[in-house]
Amino acid sequence: MVLPGADDCRVILVFAGRRPGTADFPAQNVDAVAGHARRAVAQLQPRLAIGSAAAGADLLVADAALAAGVKVEILLAGDEARFRSESVDDKGAAWTERFDRILGSQAVTVSEVPRVDDPEASYRAVTLAIARRAERLADEGEAVALLVLSNPRRAGVDHTEELVALARDRGWRVLRIDTCRPESAV
Repeated sequence: MVLPGADDCRVILVFAGRRPGTADFPAQNVDAVAGHARRAVAQLQPRLAIGSAAAGADLLVADAALAAGVKVEILLAGDEARFRSESVDDKGAAWTERFDRILGSQAVTVSEVPRVDDPEASYRAVTLAIARRAERLADEGEAVALLVLSNPRRAGVDHTEELVALARDRGWRVLRIDTCRPESAV
């Protein structure tokens, strides 16, 4: 896998994607997707990775970044306990353990984005906060790249694709690993 422009300059890696155990990210694809995420992080060599921490794509990329020695910033919709119960615990003990290990790492900074009454608005606020944070932290001449672990959805609210649209509007490189067909990654 060769990522176009991966050696051009240092990057800040923004990440997002699907939760596992659905038609959008079949559980049997988790290991293959994780492998592609590790290779993408290794090739991009980011100085920082920024995203959220839901079970699935978020935790896979955060884990890959930490394994590569990259600092990670996690933004959560509300407090850690509520986020964990809404976005991690339902996918099983292995995801919960991974969440706890990642958020407990000395190389991880966790920030809470205030919640509002509407859950969709809360998650949309996190999406916007992630994009803004990456832009603020990018050094002069440093690129921002978005690594998306998903296949595009066609209907309904889709915060991952909202982040893809924000990235394209900003001229970021967008790399995609298809969670339904990981053999066609990036």
